[in-house]
Amino acid sequence: MELEDVLERILSNATSVFGGQHRTHIFTVLLFDTKARLIRWDRAGYVVSEPFDYVSEPQKLILFIWRFARMSPEQRGHDTSASRVFPDSADHELMKERAKPPEMDVEGAAALHGYARVAFAESLDHATFWRLGVDDAKKGPQYFLVGKPHVHAPGLAGRGTRTYVAIDAADPYGPFVYLKDAWCNVEPGFDLEGNILERLNSQDDGGPVRFVPTVRCHGYVKDNKTSSQKAWRESRAQALNQLDSVHSLKAYRHYRLVVDEVCLPLSDFRCARELVLLLMCVIKAHGEAYNLKGLIHGDISAGNVLIYPTLKRHPRTGEMKATRVALLADWELAQRVDQVDEGFIQTHRVGTWRFMSAHALSHPWKRAVGVQDEMESIFHLLLYQAIRYLPHNCSSVARFVHEHFDGYERSHGAYYGGTAKNGAVRTGELLNRRLHPLLFYVTEPTPLESENSSISDDEPSDEHCDPALHPINGLFAEILHSLKAQYRLYDIDSTPSNARQFSPPEWTPEELNDPMLLLQGFEDFIDGGFMQRHRLQDARTESWRADLAAAERAQLEADAARLASHDAMVDLFVAYYMRVAWPKKDRVPDKLPADGQ
Repeated sequence: MELEDVLERILSNATSVFGGQHRTHIFTVLLFDTKARLIRWDRAGYVVSEPFDYVSEPQKLILFIWRFARMSPEQRGHDTSASRVFPDSADHELMKERAKPPEMDVEGAAALHGYARVAFAESLDHATFWRLGVDDAKKGPQYFLVGKPHVHAPGLAGRGTRTYVAIDAADPYGPFVYLKDAWCNVEPGFDLEGNILERLNSQDDGGPVRFVPTVRCHGYVKDNKTSSQKAWRESRAQALNQLDSVHSLKAYRHYRLVVDEVCLPLSDFRCARELVLLLMCVIKAHGEAYNLKGLIHGDISAGNVLIYPTLKRHPRTGEMKATRVALLADWELAQRVDQVDEGFIQTHRVGTWRFMSAHALSHPWKRAVGVQDEMESIFHLLLYQAIRYLPHNCSSVARFVHEHFDGYERSHGAYYGGTAKNGAVRTGELLNRRLHPLLFYVTEPTPLESENSSISDDEPSDEHCDPALHPINGLFAEILHSLKAQYRLYDIDSTPSNARQFSPPEWTPEELNDPMLLLQGFEDFIDGGFMQRHRLQDARTESWRADLAAAERAQLEADAARLASHDAMVDLFVAYYMRVAWPKKDRVPDKLPADGQ
């Protein structure tokens, strides 16, 4: 077996242990031939001992096993804030009971949030039941009953986020709640997500922000911290410099957050018109957080925009109606607006690659995101859902997603955004895989069949018998028009002033007496007034260029202005939502294969 295969298997085994258990760290004894290594893993990374011969030096391995046998569960890496719920216990019976369909639907709650009970029931299938503790600084210890994770982030190093549909042990027959278990980055500049949500939920500073989760409790889990980063830094203490700190291992601390709302994924939208309405909620939430609380989200993505069914009172009739809104969740990367305005520099790129703005992807580690970046992320999110679930003329969604959302370039050890996303925002055009305009339709187009077609059977065509165009094309065109203007402004502002203006040099006597000009009969033109006429023409040219640049910039700023205004973006979405005739049944099955290929 190759060395890379061995390393991959070791890493896979460690990842499986972290994924299937509640652990803070684990130990591995690696044996190969007569040699051994000891490995300690946590969410920051791992520390590996030097190899030793356990045949000639058995005392080393014996000493490790002797010490390990005398460690406490916490020292061995067990998260003691998570305790097993055993069969026949009261908590176990409660969990089984709550997983069953209710006999009575109190005020329609079961119908409205029945998906939460179904998700909880699914989490108990062939699962170990757990009781998780949350040490809230204000409320004290809180406990929640959970089964398998609802969402589980892959990989070993990093946040290791797991979320659960849970029962609040203090309110056993109340609504299900949502618990997030993660390892948060303790880097300066970022606050705890629970603190941020408390600020967003607060009545202070203009009142609570709409369309965000409601925090129930949160807190660090005991003193669970990573330590691999310490060993890494100590081993490189002499070699570390300012640049290395960007690439160093990060420190993490165990953290839990519980919110009241159990939601549905954004991909459960019913039709394109509802999708537009849901993203209107996101823009409103982002705008209120920005303007009222001085916070910017920093990670608008498909996983962080959720659908929440709720009851709303009709403003005219007063009748309660069931409706669905979007919640902008996962605020752990949020930053204060004053940090962004002061040019706060991140030590590493944050956000979800697929939905980050092309400008943010072009400037790794150098800038915090602004409102324009976040509005562009909403555009990419809208496009991502549309390309997967609406009819269009792109024959390979997997390739489109790979090129537009996942594409990248690598230069000098850094990664930058791909050419497809950059091209779309700079040209204001979306193209399918055959470089034709990407168009969305009301119904599925029918591929053209021609005896003389040069396209092979295994290469599907982007040529179609086009049905009616979908109104979402207009919304895309409007946003792209603003993005194109914004990126033109970026280019103008990033170009040195001496490169933007060309001024011809002064004429020298040698140039004025050029024999080729004289031989061609131009001597009458090169008289005493030539230099004066030349300078006057240069001045007129420069004045014309300055006027043109000023006019162009004014137009560009007007076209790009809506990206910096939440109200303008909401107005755009409302206009399309209200004034355009939307098809009621335009959603189609997911066009992106499960394996993404």
